Amino acid sequence: MLTMSATPSVSTVSLATAQGPFEVPATAVLRFMAPLLGFPEVSRYALHQRKAGPLWWLQATDRVDVAFCVIQPQTLGLDPDYEVDAAEVTDLGTTDPGELEIWTVVVLDADPRQSRTNLRAPILVCRRTSRAKQIVFNDGRLPLRQPLLPTQAGGK
Repeated sequence: MLTMSATPSVSTVSLATAQGPFEVPATAVLRFMAPLLGFPEVSRYALHQRKAGPLWWLQATDRVDVAFCVIQPQTLGLDPDYEVDAAEVTDLGTTDPGELEIWTVVVLDADPRQSRTNLRAPILVCRRTSRAKQIVFNDGRLPLRQPLLPTQAGGK
């Protein structure tokens, strides 16, 4: 659930998460212009980091049980070649590619070598407008299961 509090300098949002309550800046709350695949009833998420590192969390503001681990693929040295039509992102409030952040959903595995991210369905975020949208590409060059860790030579 979501509650708002304000101090003279920073407005924050209190999130209920599976790990317990957590405060985030109000600017971390994003409104999805179209629902994430499989979650048609959820449109507001908070993008936040619980500890330093490349992994972030996209937590539904109204559902404790809906959260996704996400990453910016560039932090892994990945540079997917996304070609986004300007019409696809006008509802984000920008057509300037420099205002868009690219995030991908991560699947964490007990064996870190099996953890992966889906490069075919990135989430585009415009922080200035606090809007986001998932775009699904029908491009076989973009892997559905991109390993987070490099594979060792001679093995998987």
